[in-house]
Order: sequence, then structure tokens, then C-alpha cells
Amino acid sequence: MVVSGCKGIVNALGENNCFLNVVIQSLWHTSAFREAFKGHCAEHPRCDAASPCFVCALHDIFCSFEHTEAPAVRPDALRRVLGTMHARFAKGRMNDAAETFSTILEALHSVSTSSDQEDETADSFVHRVFGLQFRQYAACGECGSTSSALLYSTFVYYIPAAAIGDCDGDPSFGSLLRQVCQTERRGCAASPCPAKGVPVVTEATLLPSVLVLGVVWPQARVPQDDLIRFLAHVGTTFAVADLFDGSPGAMRARLTGLVLYYARHYLALFWHTPSAEWLLFDDGRVRPLGTEWLAVLRYLVQGHLQPLLLFYSLDAAPTPQNGARVGGSAHNAEDKAGEVDQEALEDEDADDDVHVVGTGQQPLGSKAVLAALRAAVEVRTPLKRPRDEAEEALEMDENLGRMAEIFGNSYDLPTLQRYLRRYNGDVQRATAAVVDGTASQEDSSQDLLE
Repeated sequence: MVVSGCKGIVNALGENNCFLNVVIQSLWHTSAFREAFKGHCAEHPRCDAASPCFVCALHDIFCSFEHTEAPAVRPDALRRVLGTMHARFAKGRMNDAAETFSTILEALHSVSTSSDQEDETADSFVHRVFGLQFRQYAACGECGSTSSALLYSTFVYYIPAAAIGDCDGDPSFGSLLRQVCQTERRGCAASPCPAKGVPVVTEATLLPSVLVLGVVWPQARVPQDDLIRFLAHVGTTFAVADLFDGSPGAMRARLTGLVLYYARHYLALFWHTPSAEWLLFDDGRVRPLGTEWLAVLRYLVQGHLQPLLLFYSLDAAPTPQNGARVGGSAHNAEDKAGEVDQEALEDEDADDDVHVVGTGQQPLGSKAVLAALRAAVEVRTPLKRPRDEAEEALEMDENLGRMAEIFGNSYDLPTLQRYLRRYNGDVQRATAAVVDGTASQEDSSQDLLE
């Protein structure tokens, strides 16, 4: 399906570009990065089109998003450049999307700083958009002393999915993240204070325009209820001060998009402002998922799509004295290609619970979302849309090729085709069923046939 202003990215059979495609879509649909990158390219010397550098290769893809009439663009040049930088990105090899995201940002950071600013904390447009800097120190409540601070700089702040899913109660998402991510305790460093179990404070010193949370799962594929319990707690908005000390009290983080995966395939999901809906980017295909966040969560659960990266745009707010600085103002730039519409998410007086985006409905607590998602898996809703027979046959062939790429020689084509038919051509759900172990080479059970 073609959505006005949005394009897919080609991933032909055997190319294994999906991990790169979702990173490109994430960067393009993050307006803060898009505008900052455009400014950097204006000063970057243009390379030979036959052998572009990393910056020029990415810039060409962005230009194709804006100007080509094709429904999908090719990432070949960027893939070749990545392959020359790291052998693991060689053509045809599969990689982790989160590692690729960090690798690309580090490469852009390196080329955008001068030779005398080679450390990872040096200022660059990449750090202003995605760079989070914070310090950690133990603050003793008994004697009032503080330990020496350790400084950290990262593009991705990682969070444990299992601990979030195991949380009882209904705390705000920011408070929950603090609870599960900042658990370190130390003994008091001041002598002769006997205090033990002194909490370690995590204080932001530089906040990015876009906070990226990396989700750490205990295994590649978790039970469906574990996924449900995690998704039920994910907030579309939260107060940044609930997570990091030193943050402006009025600053809020608002969900703009996600990188997802199932089996060995990656997808990207971003809010598209012009059409006011969530869009799912599955390589060359772009699928609208509607405006309601709860409906999106149902889709993720039914397809067993596990979040890998969460993108949160940080609203500008006055910087307090001795508080964290905000990394640039690019995140307030006019959105032309698809980051979250801030007005659609606006609800400053609401709690930081999961809520329905863009419909004006009241926020739902995580317990209500948990019940709704568990009910959704009990009734399988067909995800098939009306279409003519020729389009359906073509899409079925494309999806069968995608499944064959995922499973290789583990299953024959007739078996994979039966699963696709059972799930109305939906690759995510069909693959999830195969991975669950309900398929085998000898499978000929009649319940797989329509």
C-alpha cells in the first residue's frame, strides 16, 4: 500500500536489508535528525556519485524519499559503504538493528567533528539530537556526603523488558523506568560513616532532542504473555524528571516511533503527522495501523512483534539552574515527513499511563491495557484487507519469499504457504506460529488449510 509522503525500502530475497531499512526509516521519521542532517549536508563536500561516502549515501536515500515517484527506494549504496567500514555489514549478511543504529550514529558523529575532538562526548549534530549524557554518584542520607561522580555518554539508554513486565501496580512509565534501571546500591565512601545500601543517583547533564530507549529481552523470542505485560506498561508520554534527576520539571517525553522484530525480521512503526495515523514500515511495504495506540498494541501482540528501540521526543522546557542542558533545538523544527504530532498527543494533565493516541479518549492504566491485550489474543481478528485477486496473489508470493528467507531450508514451501493462508497472508503471525513449534516438515494437518 502506498501512503502519501511515505516510501518503503527495498529488501529483495537474500539481501537481508531489513535491519538497515528500519534504521533508515527511524532517522528519516525523526524530524530533529532530519533537519540537523540536512544542515550538515549543506556544508559537506559532495562525493563522486559512483563511490559515495557514508554521509552522501544516506543523503541520497533521503533525497529519494522526497523526490522519487517509486513506492520504495534502494539502500544499496549505504549498504556498500557500511560493508567497507565493518565486515559484518557485508552484502547479504544479517545484523542487529540496535547495533546498526549505534554504528551509524557513531560514524556520523565521527565525520561531523574536527580531528581534535575525537572523543565520544565531543559536540556534533548527532549528539545534539540523540546524545544522552548523565553522571552517577552515591548520595548518603545519613551523613550527607556524596561520592565522586562517574560520567557516561550514550545514544541509547537500555531498559530491561522482564523487570518492567514483572512490575506490580500502576506507576508512571518514567517512575517505572527509574525503579528498574537504577537499582545500584553502594556503601558510603565517607569514613567513618557506617551506612550501607546507599542509593546511586542518576543525574542527566545533557538531554538529547530525542531519547532512544533500547529494550533488552531475556531471550530472542519471549512467551506472548511476557510481551503483553511489557507492552501494557509502555507509556506514550512521561515526565523526564521521573526518570532522571536534574531534568527540567516541565519536560515530557512523547513516543514517536518504535523499531520492532519477530523471528529474524525487523520492522519500524512511526506516527505520521500528515495522515494522523501510525504507519508500519515492513521493507518495501507501508501499512497504516490507525490512530488508536491500543489498536496498535493489539496488532503487535497478535503478530508477536517485540519492541527493540523506543523513540521519545523531548519537549523543550526552561533549563533550571545547575540542571541538565537540552541538546539543541532541532526537535522543535516543523515536521514535514512524519514524526509524532505533538498536538495529537497533548494531554499535560493526564497521568503517564498508556493511552489512546489521537482520539481524545481518556488515558487507560496499564492494568486496563493488560486486560484488553489478553482478551485480544483470545479472539483472532483477521488482518486481511479487501483487494483484488491479482494483488492478493502477488503479495502472497512476496510474503512466501520473505518467510523462505527467514527459515531457509528448515521448512518446505508448501508448509510455509499453508501457514500464510491460515493467517490471511500475514507474515508476522504466520512466522510466529511456525516459531512456536506448531509446524514440521511432515505437517499436513487439515486445520492449516482454508
